[in-house]
Amino acid sequence: MVQIAFGVVMAAVLAAIGGIIVVLFHNAKDRAKAKNQNISAHDVEGAVAAKYICYPRAKASAPVIRVPENRWEAVRKSGECELMLDIFCNDGCIFAERVSSGIFDALKVGSRMTVSYALNERTRERSCDRIKRHT
Repeated sequence: MVQIAFGVVMAAVLAAIGGIIVVLFHNAKDRAKAKNQNISAHDVEGAVAAKYICYPRAKASAPVIRVPENRWEAVRKSGECELMLDIFCNDGCIFAERVSSGIFDALKVGSRMTVSYALNERTRERSCDRIKRHT
């Protein structure tokens, strides 16, 4: 009788260990899938919808404000601002992108461009990779 009870206890322990191993294996597989997200690249036509300056820089703790156009020069001299473009793409995507001062000065509202962006298929999140101005 003791041997049967011992056999049942051992079988239960082995089944529990096997169950834990299966759960850990499935969790590891799910984590690997999460790291290998399905990301697709897209090149679309777009145009500058708006140019604006945000003050102070986004990493500052103060609230960010949009600077009126008649104050741009004074704020740009301070160096504590972000030069921003709103870009509307033909496929319906909208990007607000920080740009360098050279790009900011060269582009006007309505300037046509090609936008390259990556789309995360799982989360549907888009990130702009490259902006190429049409000449």
